Amino acid sequence: MSKINNYIRFLILILIFVIFTGSSYAAPILRLDDDQTVNINFDNRFSQASSHSSIRTFYIYNDGNTSMTISSVTVSNPGNGITMSVYSSPGSVSAGGYGIVQISVNVPSSVPAGTYTGVISVNTLSAGSGTMKLILNVKTLIPAELGSIGDRSTMIKFDRPRRDVINFPGNIDISLSNIGDSVLYIDSIYAYDPGNGIDFTVSGYSSSISPRGSTMVRLSIIAPSSAREGTFNGKISITTSKEGRYGGKYGTKTAEAGISVIIEHGINMEISRSSIPFGDTELLNPKEDYIDITETLGYKSINNIKINRISGSIKWLSVSPDSLSNINPYGSDRIYLKLLYEGDANLYQKDEWTYTISTSNAGSKSFKIAATNVPPDVKPTLEKLSNQKYSTNDNSREIAEKAYKSLKYADDNARANTYTYRRDELISLIAIANSAVNLLDSYAMAEASINKGEYDNAYEPLMKGAVSAKIINTYAEKITDYNVKKDIDIVSEKSSNLMNILMEKETNYYESKKDSNLLESMIANERLSELWGILDNEEKRQNSGKLAKEKFEQHNYYVDSAKNITLGAESLRRDVQDTYLSKWGGMYILINPFYYSKVSQEYDFIKSGYTEAIQNYDIAGEKEMLKITNEGLNNIESEYNRINSTFFVFTGFYSMLFIGILSRSTKAMMAYVRDTSETRMGNNFL
Repeated sequence: MSKINNYIRFLILILIFVIFTGSSYAAPILRLDDDQTVNINFDNRFSQASSHSSIRTFYIYNDGNTSMTISSVTVSNPGNGITMSVYSSPGSVSAGGYGIVQISVNVPSSVPAGTYTGVISVNTLSAGSGTMKLILNVKTLIPAELGSIGDRSTMIKFDRPRRDVINFPGNIDISLSNIGDSVLYIDSIYAYDPGNGIDFTVSGYSSSISPRGSTMVRLSIIAPSSAREGTFNGKISITTSKEGRYGGKYGTKTAEAGISVIIEHGINMEISRSSIPFGDTELLNPKEDYIDITETLGYKSINNIKINRISGSIKWLSVSPDSLSNINPYGSDRIYLKLLYEGDANLYQKDEWTYTISTSNAGSKSFKIAATNVPPDVKPTLEKLSNQKYSTNDNSREIAEKAYKSLKYADDNARANTYTYRRDELISLIAIANSAVNLLDSYAMAEASINKGEYDNAYEPLMKGAVSAKIINTYAEKITDYNVKKDIDIVSEKSSNLMNILMEKETNYYESKKDSNLLESMIANERLSELWGILDNEEKRQNSGKLAKEKFEQHNYYVDSAKNITLGAESLRRDVQDTYLSKWGGMYILINPFYYSKVSQEYDFIKSGYTEAIQNYDIAGEKEMLKITNEGLNNIESEYNRINSTFFVFTGFYSMLFIGILSRSTKAMMAYVRDTSETRMGNNFL
């Protein structure tokens, strides 16, 4: 039984092998033709070429042993106006045979040069599908054509002084290309100036450009130094024509390109000096110098100028101003330098400073300053003190002698032993000596004025002397050198005593004037307040100051009142003149007798106002205004008297005229009565 089963299985296997083997042998197999390439050349140089049309043949192969059915054959168009279509195709291909597919191709001559591909798709029922390609290599000879030029720009910087140059040159080189396959003729190139005085000139170009060749054109630019800053637009216009088939020209065409010229005004800052050696500079004796900043090109201003210290001590040296808003073209400005060594500066020390001058549009410059601090020259002060030693006043003579001796000692030591002698001691003694000179001069002037009774003239030198005494007292307290301490204490004491004597006399004078008219009283109290302050009497200083303020307010009240009264009187006077008087020969006169009473009354008001204003000015103490107002009152009285006199003259004239008219009227009436009587008598008689 098992042998039978095995036999059956063997038969089944043989059957299956026969079936599959027969099936593989009966299948169709699709094989397509190779891709094809077509080269197409158009000559459009002189006229439009004809379009290209052709039929391309492809083969479809059946490598199988049964017939192959073609379900469809399609072709894709590559675009740009090119068309491809299936001209013919087989419905089936026999086993081992082939079929023919014909593709219709149409390429217009206007198509751009390039490679275009059409894809032919073949679909079968049982052998799958596949594609073939039809590749078109299109080459075109085109007419001559000017290539794109593009807009151009250039910058011209005015970097030389405006007064030294007339024009600034510039140029632009422009490449002209022929993108066609025949000769391009350049008929003309014309430049359009951009204005602002800028001039364009074209030069250096060929009359023709070979196929696919190029030439260079130079555009020369001249900008006057007076041209404004900014961007100015011109252009060039290029007229071309093409080569004809038989050598002539045709097809004139014009192309334009914008040309921008950017004018930039230059700016240049110069400084008069970059180094300032102050050299030896005396303590407390200022030195000054300056630096000029100048714009040298002449086109535009230097803006936002800042002066900054880069190195060096912040003390002693000052630079002003520290900024400038601008300096005009060809203009200049000045910065001032002031060096002042004060009491805490080291003698014989060399100092250096560096500053920069920076701007927002003209770069920056730097300058350096160097100085050495040396003791001050006290010879003039010593000479003045020496002259005072011969004063007839014992106190004055002693002050001068002690101050001279102390200052001479300090100066000799400072110069002989520069680094050990105390600077502050020297400064204090210089201040004391100078103040002593001022005090003695002021004392002599004040004393002479007081002896003459001229207290007002004594006030100013007296105050200077009192201030000098205060300075001497202040610096005397700083002296510690035992070699001069005793003498300086004597100078301080004698100075105070000397001035206090005169201060008392001056104070007594102003005490006597504090209840005078308001102006004098105000001045007296103001000066008393200052004198009491110097004499360290704070209570009296405040009281006098308070009284001075009160007198000032009262003075202003009376002055304002007098002004207002005077203005009111003048206004009333103008109203009377305009309303009731007549102007004749440059004078005002009263003609109408009915206005006499009103005019007299108004002038009484005017004179009363002036009288009250005079009284107010007198109380206020304004002597000049009092004098002017008195003169005004006298003028008004004279004017009124003149008006009165002329009025009475006119009144007499009116009276005589009235009497004459009355006499003539009476005579006429009597004649009329007489004539009337005679007429009645005649009538009765008749």
